[in-house]
Amino acid sequence: MIAMPAVMVALPGAALGALAPTPVQRLFHRWEAAKRAENAVYASSDDDARHPTAWQARWAVEERLMQVPSVTPHDVLRKAAAWANYGQGDLEGADNPHLTLFWTELSQTIGCRCADAPALGAAADPGLELLALWHQAHALIDALNAVERADDPAAWDARAGRLTTLQDQIAAAPAATPLAWAVKILNANDGDIIENTCTLGAALVAQARTFLERYA
Repeated sequence: MIAMPAVMVALPGAALGALAPTPVQRLFHRWEAAKRAENAVYASSDDDARHPTAWQARWAVEERLMQVPSVTPHDVLRKAAAWANYGQGDLEGADNPHLTLFWTELSQTIGCRCADAPALGAAADPGLELLALWHQAHALIDALNAVERADDPAAWDARAGRLTTLQDQIAAAPAATPLAWAVKILNANDGDIIENTCTLGAALVAQARTFLERYA
């Protein structure tokens, strides 16, 4: 089992450019090159015998990428972008063994920011507001799971309504920062799959691409 880094460092975009590439970042660039090569083979050749070779070359990099521990939240974004191919593929849940580390790291991205206080004079991360809503939603989920609806249907339905409102509010909020994106994608995932046919799922991966292009 791959050990998680003790601390996933949250860095502003300006600082990211000054650091040496992380292992995930290096693999992500290799994945981009392999994906371009794969696309070129599919576009230029009708020879089906060549397609599996190109696919395997890209998949080998992608599989390795998903298993290398992330160092920064942007590494987690890179993994989502690669696995879902920028929204063309699905993002499965943690029961997919290739994504177990990814979902753990995504949760860690949120967890390591729970106690963060912005530096004096610094603007608060808008993702912290979404994080607070996400915790409220999970408190409601715990409350709903703790009782049977038949015991008090009116109270149960009222909590369920508040939960839906919170989840919709998180889904509709802009992903202005990587933390906000992490909250939104955890909110969208119910342990199953975020499908590429889902407007929200495609938007979340597209937002990951925007962050990566900004901090390439």
